[in-house]
Amino acid sequence: LINYPIISDPSHASFWAPWVPKLTLASIAADCDGLIIEMHPRPEKSLVDPLQPLNFKEFSNLLIKCKKIAKAVNKKII
Repeated sequence: LINYPIISDPSHASFWAPWVPKLTLASIAADCDGLIIEMHPRPEKSLVDPLQPLNFKEFSNLLIKCKKIAKAVNKKII
């Protein structure tokens, strides 16, 4: 059996920034190996997919929660 890494992309999966944090935390709890999360300093000004990115403050807050969930499932956020 070959073990391939599982990468979750909550930004594209939801296509809506308010859903990204919950999908991110669920992905970590489900033991994913990596995450793709879109960020933009001013998401409303993003030229592509302006509904998807988190702003920098939202991402910082999410990262704190991610580290807590990761620790609970014996993972590390790097």
